[in-house]
Order: sequence, then C-alpha cells, then structure tokens
Amino acid sequence: MDREKSRTATEEQSCEEEVAVIGKQMIWIRQQQKKTGDRMKTTTKTIGTALAIVMTTGLVLQSSHAASKAELAARQQKLNAEALAKMTIKEVVPTAAAIAAMKTVKSKEWTVPTLAMKMKRIPAGTFKMGSPASEKLRHDDETRHNVTISKPFYMGAYEVTQAQFYKLMLPDFDHAAWTYYRGPFWRGTAIHYRRTDMGQKFSPVGYELQPEHPMECVTWPRSIDFCKKLNSIESKAGRLPAGYEYRLPTEAEWEYACRAGTNTPFNIAEADFDEIQKVFIDRVNKVRYDEKLLSFAYVMALHPRLSLTDKVGGNRKPNAWGLYDMHGNVFEWCLDTVKPYSAHTKTDPVVFGPGEKIIRGGGIGSDPRLLRSAARHAVPRDIDYYGMLGLRLVLAPKVAVGN
Repeated sequence: MDREKSRTATEEQSCEEEVAVIGKQMIWIRQQQKKTGDRMKTTTKTIGTALAIVMTTGLVLQSSHAASKAELAARQQKLNAEALAKMTIKEVVPTAAAIAAMKTVKSKEWTVPTLAMKMKRIPAGTFKMGSPASEKLRHDDETRHNVTISKPFYMGAYEVTQAQFYKLMLPDFDHAAWTYYRGPFWRGTAIHYRRTDMGQKFSPVGYELQPEHPMECVTWPRSIDFCKKLNSIESKAGRLPAGYEYRLPTEAEWEYACRAGTNTPFNIAEADFDEIQKVFIDRVNKVRYDEKLLSFAYVMALHPRLSLTDKVGGNRKPNAWGLYDMHGNVFEWCLDTVKPYSAHTKTDPVVFGPGEKIIRGGGIGSDPRLLRSAARHAVPRDIDYYGMLGLRLVLAPKVAVGN
C-alpha cells in the first residue's frame, strides 16, 4: 500500500498519533514540555505587558530575549541554511595506508569514506553478558553468562545521523522545501526532522534541519537495506576486509562494545546508578533527572527548542573504547530476535527467527532501568513511528541475516 496516499490526516494530526503510539515512556516528556511551554507563554505575556508600558513612556528597551519576528525569522533562516549545508556529506578520501590497516582490522579507528562515518576498533575478548542477580531493577531475562567475541571489529563512534541515512536512502529528498518541523516519517524521514523555537510551533518560516541528530523512525528491514547499500558501495571500491561487512551489531557485540570492560549498570565508572535512580524517582520535587545524566547520556534536557533527540555525541563523555551515546539519545537496533538467555558459555552468539527484534541502549525519555548496559527491549521489526529508535553500524564478520 502507498503509505503516503493512505494518510488523510494533516501533518499536525500525525504528530498527535505519534504521541499515542509511543505510550507511557513518552508521557512524562510531553507533560514537562507542556509545563515549560505554559511557563514560557506566561513569561512572554508578562514581557509584552512590560514593553507596552515602557514604550508608552517614550523609552526604548532592547532585549536579546525579545527579538522581533523579523529578527527571529532571519536568525532561523540563517541556522536553517547552515544545517542544509550539513545535509551534504563530503566523501572522505582515505590514504592507501589507512585502507590497508583497516582491511587487516588493525587500525584503532576508521572513517567510512562514503558517509564520513567515524568508527572505533573493538578488540576481541571475553566478557560477562547480562546482569548479576544483585543489580537493581534488572529483568529476569538478563541471566549472566560468559560470551567470547572471537574477532575484532569496528563500531560506529556515533549513532547513524540523519544526514548519513538520507544520503543513501533518500538522496533526492527536497530538504529545503519541507517546512513543517517534523516528519513526515511515513515517507522515510525522521520525526525529529526540523526544530524551531517554542511559540513558533506551526509557522513555516526558518525551521532548522537536524543533520547531526540520530536518524530514527527506521524499521529493522530498512536498516538492513541501508547496510546493503553501504556494502555495495564500499565493496566496489575495494574497501572491505575479507569476510567482513557493514551491518547491525549482534546483541552480544553491542553489549560487549557498550561495556568496554565495565561490569557496572552504566559504562562510565563515576556514574552512580543508585543516585541517578533516586533523582529520577524524586523528580516530583523538581530535581533535574537529565542533569545527572548529561555528562554521558542524553535523555531529555528541557531547553527552548522543540527537539527531543540531540546531536550525536554532543558534549557527552565516550566510553573507554571511544563510543558515544551507548546510553540514551535513541535506542539502537540489533540483529537478534528476542530470546531468553541461557547460562551456558557462548562464542559469537546471534539469534534469528520469527519474532520481535532486540533494541538496546535506552533513548529519550528512558528511565535509569532502561539505560543500563544489560537492559534488553524488544519491538516489532517493522515498527516505523518511534522517534526514539535508531541504529549504529559495525564493520564485522559476515552473518547470514536471512529475510
């Protein structure tokens, strides 16, 4: 079915549908946005009254926080032009030495030429997958067991960005012409596609693209197609190690890379899970949950821009292997179909078959329980309306994905 033709609702109504389907996890975010918006409306009204009084007395008040509509439009158009330029990814030209080191999986990092995508080398090794029985808020399906990753591989330092995804999957999309601040996701674009200042929600002027934000609203099959296109380009260019391919990580590869040698709930040693959980519970007392996480994980920092995701990496800390946002921003697809763990030792495990697919890492609006390194979540493989679900690639040994 032509999904675009099947839509009879307006663009604004589609966003209302998004809120309904995302469910409980996003309710708090929406409530906080409303509260913030109400406070800003009150402030704007107060400022407007004050300005009127000042102007009637013949005074001139200039304020950077009360820019005219013309100034706001000009600023937004400038920012939009800058963002539009970033939608065009310039191909990186690697040296012969860099290609040779990558093809033997020995270089510490690699930049995928087609997408200028930075990757970090993840060494082979053995780790404890899952969580110990003592870990707070763990799930029963996180049975701890030893897993060996037998070969080194590369993993994206960041989640796949919107610019990178559009380059391969929607190369002819008219970014400049699309003025609404979101979607339309049924055309294959992200929900969090453009942003604007609060109070200008549905004005068509100056909405900024978000090329450096993570791509989301991507189904599992479409993620596989993205990998296939990238493999085709890089294979023809002779830039793939023998027996390796670009793909989604297995669940074991994802957790191994996320942990980077740690065995704590989060992969940053100084991150205190108990303290963060306490702040999350105590947020009714206006304690800022997101501020406790922002050093290493993005959930939802309330700021005067309508954007739920954040630029990949941001100013956050990477883990010990140089990977950013393994906690928060967007959930990330894995290859595996959901299945309970066994306690047996495994080497390079991956699970295929009918059923929901595993997503990892937590996302916008996630509580501490879902952000943990061991946390597992499963969703239908064809889900395409989650503005909190994206992907991260690995360059790793080939795996027979199937259909």
